[in-house]
Amino acid sequence: MGQSYSKESNNGERDVFFKEQPFEMPLIPEECIICVLSKVPVSDIKNCRLVCKMWKQLIDGHSVWKEKCLKNLSQWTIIENGGDKWLVENEAVGVDPFPEDDIKSCFATSYMNCSKFQLINLFQQGVLQEVMDNARPKIEVSEWHAARFDCGSVYELKVHLLDENYEPQDEFHYGPYEVAQWQGRQWIQTKHLFEHYPPGVRYIQFRHSGKDMQFWAGHYGSKMCGARVTFVFNK
Repeated sequence: MGQSYSKESNNGERDVFFKEQPFEMPLIPEECIICVLSKVPVSDIKNCRLVCKMWKQLIDGHSVWKEKCLKNLSQWTIIENGGDKWLVENEAVGVDPFPEDDIKSCFATSYMNCSKFQLINLFQQGVLQEVMDNARPKIEVSEWHAARFDCGSVYELKVHLLDENYEPQDEFHYGPYEVAQWQGRQWIQTKHLFEHYPPGVRYIQFRHSGKDMQFWAGHYGSKMCGARVTFVFNK
């Protein structure tokens, strides 16, 4: 149980005390420390860096944040379905079937170039800044687009990862994608996976645009819907 020592009390008797030996940190498996630290609130975990060199290295690395994400951030919900509602969730990358039953509307373009911008504030959606700086999960972006059968059109998508000053840190550019008259109608999904982006990403910006190629009055240009952002954490 450890070394003992004694001292004489006021009544002449000797009281025996046991002095516990300190538990050596290296005896604790690293996996256990990571598991414990992943349960510590974000507001306190920075103070844990001061405990010892090992804890500092673990917290400054990605293992703790990765474990924290897998345990606590597996059900983020944010989706755009013709509007400005987003879905962010933790899942594997795959091919999504076109959600025909879920989509009630879409953004349809006209004879002039039509664009819409959408900006996702990750912190406001519950994505911790430490996650984006340390774990840096892969970010998959996707959207469905289609052309009318009776009118040719063009579609374009740009997605930027922005820092706190709205400066681009990484980008994806799809298009211009042209569909000739009598060749459209089929919905097509475009996808991109952001990897190895730098720390500091705070926003995701979408710019969707398109137009018809025959200058017809009305909304005969490309249409788009089902924009999606997926965070991928490798187990």
